[in-house]
Amino acid sequence: MKIRLTAALAFLNRHRRAAIVVALLLVGGVWAWRGGKSGDAESFDIKQFVPDQIVKVRQGNLRRAVSASGKIVPRRDVTIKCKAGGQIIELPFDVSDRVQAGDVLVRLDPVDENRNVRQAKINLQIAENNLATAKLNEEIATARLKNDEATATAAVESARIDYENAKIVSERNRQLFGKKLLSQENLDTTELAEKQAAINVQNRQIALDEMNIRRTELELKKRAVADADANLETKKLALSDAEQRLIETTVKAPTNGVVSALNAQIGQMVSSATVNTGGGTEIMTISDLDRLFADVEVDESEIAGIEPGLRAEIVAESNADKKFAGITRRIYAKGTRTRGVVNFTVRIEVLDPDLRYLRPEMTANAEIILAAATDALLIPAPAVRREGEQKYVLVQAPDGKEERRDIVVGIENDRHAQVLSGLQKGEAVVISVSSDEARWVNNALNPNVMTQFSSGRGVRRAPPR
Repeated sequence: MKIRLTAALAFLNRHRRAAIVVALLLVGGVWAWRGGKSGDAESFDIKQFVPDQIVKVRQGNLRRAVSASGKIVPRRDVTIKCKAGGQIIELPFDVSDRVQAGDVLVRLDPVDENRNVRQAKINLQIAENNLATAKLNEEIATARLKNDEATATAAVESARIDYENAKIVSERNRQLFGKKLLSQENLDTTELAEKQAAINVQNRQIALDEMNIRRTELELKKRAVADADANLETKKLALSDAEQRLIETTVKAPTNGVVSALNAQIGQMVSSATVNTGGGTEIMTISDLDRLFADVEVDESEIAGIEPGLRAEIVAESNADKKFAGITRRIYAKGTRTRGVVNFTVRIEVLDPDLRYLRPEMTANAEIILAAATDALLIPAPAVRREGEQKYVLVQAPDGKEERRDIVVGIENDRHAQVLSGLQKGEAVVISVSSDEARWVNNALNPNVMTQFSSGRGVRRAPPR
């Protein structure tokens, strides 16, 4: 009769006493070397137990692995929404259809967006005209200021010359009047002319000073040009936005993949993902199935030995006979606590090129291989004894005597140990077990005896074999 690895592990977890003797079921009394052939260490022939067992060292394959379960997930899931809102008029793909990047996934009725584009173009034309008008006004004001400023400056200079001449004439006439050579009337006339020339200088200067006001008016014209130019840019952006919203009425596939979910239909109104506070309508989901992963949950007690790059084997419950090769890619930094148990998610990439039998959300069972050896010298794990840091076994000589032999152990698991040095193939090692434990094991394996064993979920009876 054969007993599988999974059954042995179940016994170990269900009964504290079985932790001692189940290993013996696998490697003590059941260490049948099948005629001395080197084979798989997963199953053995069951024989009647006696308190001490003698087992020969043999060659075989051994590995230490962590078992975990989870689900198949795609490389990525992309939720498709529309930046624009409106009524769906075209929806060319259905669930399970394969799409390529750039394929049209959905079209919305573009009538509103077309109207917005036309209005934006009109507003842009008006802004361009306003800018042209503002620039023309600035040019006219600049030219007028230049001419008027030159005229006013010349008038001031001319008035000043007239004033200087009037002063000279007035001074000469006053001298003549003092010598009784000029009448009072003539003197009054020249002095009046002098005063009038002075007033004329002031008036011309005031006219020149008024050019500062004209310069301020010109600055306002320049600001009007800048405002018109800014308004033109705003209208350009508005047109660009309107054209973009028109483009956004057509949604294209961002990546290659398969339509894994379809949540809308032709004629349905959808809301914008950028405007609606609820995030917009989810139209479909595109899953990248070119690369698949298994996200499995590993107990915190076993996570320390797992790192990226470890080999793994994955089995989906939908096809238990097919094993998929995998490799660990990522260990999540934060664990999750469920009912007091902390697990860490480990992402394993499926390396097999043929992924036809795997689908997202399928239940997946994985074995992450921590260490492996081929054609290794193997002994039952219970045969290994310890004294401090030193490991040793009891070796039975041909005359029946037992002697201690120090050994160096390589890979170990719950059932077997790899011997790196200290033993040779074919040597006999001793496994000790009490009579009560041997009797308990024999009863557990007797098909005529129903054995009860406790587990975390209650009492369960092992069926007859």
